Amino acid sequence: MLAGVHREEVRSDIGEKKAKWLRQGTASVSAVVGVVMLVAVGLSISANSQLTKSAQALSSGDGDINSIVDAGLKVVPGHPFLLNQSIAVNIQIYEQTKDTQYLDLAAARVEKLAKAEPNYAPLPNLQALLLQKQGDIEAAAKTYEVAATERPYFQWYYDGAFNVRAELLDQARKDGNASEIEYQSEAIRAMYGTVETRLASLQRDMPKELVFSAQFGVTSAVRYAMGLVEFTAGDYEKAITMTQPGVTEALEDPSIRSVARVYLAALRKQGQDDAALNKKLIAADAGEADKLESLIAM
Repeated sequence: MLAGVHREEVRSDIGEKKAKWLRQGTASVSAVVGVVMLVAVGLSISANSQLTKSAQALSSGDGDINSIVDAGLKVVPGHPFLLNQSIAVNIQIYEQTKDTQYLDLAAARVEKLAKAEPNYAPLPNLQALLLQKQGDIEAAAKTYEVAATERPYFQWYYDGAFNVRAELLDQARKDGNASEIEYQSEAIRAMYGTVETRLASLQRDMPKELVFSAQFGVTSAVRYAMGLVEFTAGDYEKAITMTQPGVTEALEDPSIRSVARVYLAALRKQGQDDAALNKKLIAADAGEADKLESLIAM
């Protein structure tokens, strides 16, 4: 009742003519908002259409993928999926051609994506991948590590960091660089400690009924990096303990092969072997024979 009285009083104050103008104005504003929403939806559909076209072109190998992606970016310049796809495609083309113009274009798109969508989850992966192709491997590792502190349960950041650090450690071993071996080993151990702490927290604090939709824990990347650390330190028992649980039949996966390689190398150093696994590993990738011998020899 009070609300009704209040409405009557307001209406009597502004007058019928003004009330009519107010109704028309409200309708106009609603119409404008509706048009804006339709335009936004139209832009989104257009950009997504270009995304679909570029994905089809990428899978079929037909068409100028960059032109298709560029068409979408003209409609929605900051579209993260289009930028993501463009970055990945240009890095792939660079890998095939070694033409630096594609790497430069990828770098420009990474910068644009960082400005448009700074919280886009795959951004650190793209930044780290670009840094690796530019030859700054240490910066790539740090990019992953910073991202892991900001999103502490995103497994892919940890895996990226472990993989890059393992690459740096392996290179230091080949170079005989003792200080770099120590630095990379300590970085890997520290990160492994972080993973263990966070995993223990999840197991201790989370309700038992909760089912996680994404994996977090000791993955193949973790086992390979830590196994390589222990192997390099000469602690072959620890290397075996770390890698053995990660050895599976899925040897078509490069990350599983890396774990199996360290495991077999550690066994050999202990005067043992797993002939069946060795045979399967080489069957999955003939190049593993040389990699294994090289690891054992160092």
